[in-house]
Amino acid sequence: MKAYNWSKISHLVVRGKGKWCHARIEMDGKEHWRALKIQADEEGLNAPFVIEALRAFKVELARDTYAILQLTRTRDDCSTFAELFAAYRQVCAGRSINPITMERNIKDMRLIIRAIHGKNFSVDTARLSLCTLDLLIDFRAKRTEEFKAKADAAGWDPEIYKAKLRSARVTIKSTIGHARSLFAQVVRQERAYRDLSIPEISEFMAFQAGGGTTREFIMPKPEVIAALKAGAEEFLTSNPPLWFALVLTANGGLRRGSAKYAKWDWFNNGAADGSAIMRVAVAKRGTYTTGISPRTWAAMKEHRLSPSEYILPGDLAERDEVLEELKIWLREIGYQENRCPVHELRGLYGNTAAKEHGLQAASEGLGHRDQRTTRDSYVEHGTAKFTDAV
Repeated sequence: MKAYNWSKISHLVVRGKGKWCHARIEMDGKEHWRALKIQADEEGLNAPFVIEALRAFKVELARDTYAILQLTRTRDDCSTFAELFAAYRQVCAGRSINPITMERNIKDMRLIIRAIHGKNFSVDTARLSLCTLDLLIDFRAKRTEEFKAKADAAGWDPEIYKAKLRSARVTIKSTIGHARSLFAQVVRQERAYRDLSIPEISEFMAFQAGGGTTREFIMPKPEVIAALKAGAEEFLTSNPPLWFALVLTANGGLRRGSAKYAKWDWFNNGAADGSAIMRVAVAKRGTYTTGISPRTWAAMKEHRLSPSEYILPGDLAERDEVLEELKIWLREIGYQENRCPVHELRGLYGNTAAKEHGLQAASEGLGHRDQRTTRDSYVEHGTAKFTDAV
């Protein structure tokens, strides 16, 4: 294989029999990656065809035409984004995934591609071969540059700049995560995806979108904890919908989106101690389970607001208003300005669960696949406990 390499080729990756050949080529100090649309032979390398493809690729790079070719070339081995979106919608409908979440994920995939290839770029007719590591790197870099230009124009002081930069990074990471949901393992296993031709996307999926930043949990100040307890006692009689929202997020550890769609049939109250097990439905993961204490569960049943299947009352917009009211109240009692306060209640749940039952139990109760996520972002050592909102 060395006989076929040139000095400017950093390395050639071959995945084995029946897999595609891949190449990384370095030219003028820049690294370029391409799936060569050539399968390895029985010996692991279809050498003549690979070398021809590499030679053509080098010519494209030298002529500075690769960027144009990357946009215009169609590849018969890859499905289009329109086909991907149709399959994803079909899977979401079959799994009862929130339609708003589904369309948001599709929208963010479009957003990433158009951010790099132009706002008028036809995403639906483009091939999935656009889903490369470079696409995500370029998107993150462009959004970061746009933020810094905005900051320079606004003249923010260092503290405001730092807080807003963190928020911008979280937005970038969330956007990339939403887009990659279309390739999540749980949906790719469904029948609707079997007819799709998806290129090699391991690097696209493995990209660390956060840029090395880690969200650290900060325990609320004692006066904020006291205000949470006092508010919970007051809301039980004065504002029951707000009380239920507080219970679902602080006692159940639910994300805001999950709390908005939480249903009574998620609960199984058959535990001998009177506690309830809640099976939470999440778009990317499917379901996970978490627990509600006997005292809280008894109060929930006693104060059930309506015969509706949803725990929070009203239609979707009304349930969202309740959670927005919770967000405003949390700000008023002193939650950090640079954080999403409703999600901070989820962190409070994780921190308490880890201290009382261990990291594994906390991770399972939060629905995390990796305990490191719980450890790094939801646990603070040596802090006070907050166990029940009632």
